[in-house]
Amino acid sequence: MKKIVILLLVAVVALAAALVIEVRSHSNSSTPTTVAPTSTTTPNSSTTTTTKSITVCSVSTLAISLGQGSAGAGHVTSPLIFKNTSSAVCVMRGYPGLDGGNAAHTLSESAGRASGATVSTVTLQPGQSASALVVAVNVPSGNQSTCGNFSVFYVTPPNTKNYAQVPTSMPSCPGLTVYPVVAGTTGL
Repeated sequence: MKKIVILLLVAVVALAAALVIEVRSHSNSSTPTTVAPTSTTTPNSSTTTTTKSITVCSVSTLAISLGQGSAGAGHVTSPLIFKNTSSAVCVMRGYPGLDGGNAAHTLSESAGRASGATVSTVTLQPGQSASALVVAVNVPSGNQSTCGNFSVFYVTPPNTKNYAQVPTSMPSCPGLTVYPVVAGTTGL
């Protein structure tokens, strides 16, 4: 019976997190987004359990960095790592916002979303990490003879408004792509 209650609570938390609306914007709002409390009644029981609000992971609760990259077949890939630095549990779901900036920190390209990728809810305990794979193209196109490099990524965690600047030297040929957030630090 206890196992069923725990499984139901996990399902309710995952469903509540899935209902958070994704907003991708670069405003300076600092109001944290939360998932509203929910109540459940277990089948064949009169016991009602209420779960606490779970905060959506935000710039203020995360350390954001690029992990070790690799190159091959005209692309450079690197995991974008989100580490929960707060003392509370938070959730992430969906695609982070990702914009590349040049040496003058001027926006030069917004990342497209990887099509067909599976989106899931990731719950981060304090100290745990999630990641999203970033793919940059390193093959010149059109009139380009070489690719430059991005010097900064502007990263907005999923379902939040604020962004963080993350230093990078990934190539800046057109075709920057980001994948949805997954558990762990590999982006896969």
